[in-house]
Amino acid sequence: MKRCITCGGMRPNKSFHKQASHADGLRSQCKSCRKVAERVIYERRKEKAALSHAKYVKTAKGRAAARRAQRGWAERNAESVAVNRRKERRRNPWKPLLYGAKHRAKRIGVPFNLTAEDVVVPEFCPALGIPLFVGDGKVGQNSPTIDRLVPDLGYVKDNVVIVSFRANAIKNDATLSELQRVVSFYSRFLPDDAVIAHGE
Repeated sequence: MKRCITCGGMRPNKSFHKQASHADGLRSQCKSCRKVAERVIYERRKEKAALSHAKYVKTAKGRAAARRAQRGWAERNAESVAVNRRKERRRNPWKPLLYGAKHRAKRIGVPFNLTAEDVVVPEFCPALGIPLFVGDGKVGQNSPTIDRLVPDLGYVKDNVVIVSFRANAIKNDATLSELQRVVSFYSRFLPDDAVIAHGE
């Protein structure tokens, strides 16, 4: 048994940490008192370090170090951030479509009242029958897009369809009559699966 010099209690030897420099080979404080003392020391050192860091970051050298650290963090995490964004686009393909439509509506000054329920991405393009899939941030021919049936009505319910970028690009700003006339004209010279290239 040994008496703790801090709490004054008599405790078994196993309640004390070993200390080779002491005659009995044990510390003067019991483990419980030592734990409390170490916690107090830790909090004091933590507070001192925080005050020292607060003074440091206000200096020119500290600000420069913070900028370097921020750039390093951005570089280290850029790839993981990009991967997470790609995963999010694949899990919820409606999100970039909905937010993009909202942004365009505000920019061009047309109405917008779409919700997530209005942006359901089908497996295939309803116009061309090609599969729809979200890429790695780049728009491709098979990327889903929101098309306004009547452009002036804006992005509102019952005025939008989800089609491939390819179908949207073919339609562009042409009228239905113009598209029918173009199809009627070229079908006189070419088979149905012919590729009509842009003229030079």
